[in-house]
Amino acid sequence: MNGDSLWNIDCDSVTMEVSNGVSIPGTVVDNSAVFDCSAAMSAKRGTYFGKIKFVKDAETIHSASFLFKVERKPA
Repeated sequence: MNGDSLWNIDCDSVTMEVSNGVSIPGTVVDNSAVFDCSAAMSAKRGTYFGKIKFVKDAETIHSASFLFKVERKPA
């Protein structure tokens, strides 16, 4: 959101940053940030903080923090 208005994603790059040390590059599709799951994202179970970084020219903004939960592999 941009105040009370919807924000149209306009950026040169988008990256999900997770507190387990992983940064995942993404793409913007139909005004949504999209990320592919990788083995690095889920290498260690636990609950981590994440945020999405948007870069446009020299300006960087981040989303609000969210929880990123990696569960144990089911038996």
